Amino acid sequence: MSSLPMSLGFVLTLAATAAAQTGTLSGRVTNTEDNKPLDRAVVRVLLPNGAAIASGTTRADGTYRLTEVAPGIYEVNIAAVGFAPREESGVAIRAGQTTTLDAALELQAIRLEEISVTTVSREPEKKTDAPAAVFTVSRTEVEERPALTVTEHLKNLPGADISQGGLVQANVVGRGFNNIFSGAMLTLIDYRYAAVPSLRVNVSTFFPLTSEDVERVEFVLGPGAALYGPNASNGVLNILTRSPFTSTGTTLSVEGGGRSESRYLVGDTMYTGQPQGIFRVTGRHAMRLGTKMAFKVSGSYLKGREWKMRDEAEPTNLEVSHPELGIEEGRCNVLTGCRDFNLEQWNGDARLDIRPDANTEVIADFGMTNALNLIEYTGIGAAQVRGWRYMTGQLRLRWKRFFVQGFGNFSGAGLDSSNGTPRARAFLLRDGNPIVDQSRVWSAQFQHGFDLFDGKETILYGADYFKTDARTGGTINGSNENDDTIDEYGGYVK
Repeated sequence: MSSLPMSLGFVLTLAATAAAQTGTLSGRVTNTEDNKPLDRAVVRVLLPNGAAIASGTTRADGTYRLTEVAPGIYEVNIAAVGFAPREESGVAIRAGQTTTLDAALELQAIRLEEISVTTVSREPEKKTDAPAAVFTVSRTEVEERPALTVTEHLKNLPGADISQGGLVQANVVGRGFNNIFSGAMLTLIDYRYAAVPSLRVNVSTFFPLTSEDVERVEFVLGPGAALYGPNASNGVLNILTRSPFTSTGTTLSVEGGGRSESRYLVGDTMYTGQPQGIFRVTGRHAMRLGTKMAFKVSGSYLKGREWKMRDEAEPTNLEVSHPELGIEEGRCNVLTGCRDFNLEQWNGDARLDIRPDANTEVIADFGMTNALNLIEYTGIGAAQVRGWRYMTGQLRLRWKRFFVQGFGNFSGAGLDSSNGTPRARAFLLRDGNPIVDQSRVWSAQFQHGFDLFDGKETILYGADYFKTDARTGGTINGSNENDDTIDEYGGYVK
């Protein structure tokens, strides 16, 4: 029984010896304005190279106590949010002793980052002055979050409803009902309509830009978005890209990853699709040509494999009834129908900026996406895409507060005859009917503004014109094929 007191005494002796070999730093932190204590101020003991060997926070009464600090001469840093930090050099910590260091911190104004958005006026303005609720995704957030498409950056924004249909298939709406083939939200890329012509559906995988091109993303909810112009009452997704003047250099990235396994029912039997890999390579180069001109080129290539599933409404004999679809012999089966789950696409974009003077800017842009193989879901079943091309061209001018632009979007899903036998670039998997969409959208817009009453009021006015030239070969608009060209024009004053 006598061994217990001896062991306890030995432990206490060791503890006392260790305490005698270290020192303690304590004190109280207040503010200089009214001498009130500062709660949760951070106190750090630093070596000459800046490494911290001890740290802690103050209590509600402003006091702190850091124990077991090795003896030495240190620098002590004391900081609190909203106050200027204070540094004390030459603070001596002695073995077995307590060093007292009190500090009073001065209030310091903090300038928050000013967030600018591009709203109705098509020119940057403070977010707090915007006429609608605008949520933004900054360039920093885009860089930090890996994403296969730009819509993935919206998942944490309030009011954004995203329905995911595959690796790159997604539909976005704001505060409204979503569906698998949605075009309700007005989607813009540098003020240009980004929807597929004729169908007017937002297919984010067709956007020719890369993540390296994105400067920021603006998301506008609900009825307030109507201030952006026509077709905007259900919200606006506004994607703005980086100017080559401010983003020179070359970037090359190679990404790889994987997706989880898939489970799907065929009748009453559950099947499992194995996990698969994803691969993407992206490049961007931007440079200045003198002081008044700059250009950039960018592109990416993506390859992966979609999750497997079986749509009971899809037959398994399309290769017999529709040989023009180019389905290889034996590919169709009772487990997955006639689907090709391989995902493959590439896209490229080129932009030229000209700034002859401080008040003038001319920008020309051309982009193209080729969906080599893709499954896209529609309201009447899934469609197999095999070489659907999407192209866009844009020219815009800004001189002081005058803005004018023209752009065209071109869809290329016709019949491919390059191998001698016509093959549909897209077809519905439920019935094998081909999808032809070689439509075009042309647009011209201008806007100008001026101030009244010494800048207290601003007048904006402008006009828009859109021409939709639907060319669907009767596969989308049916009997209306010869009467489906739409002209839209209008003006506004705000």
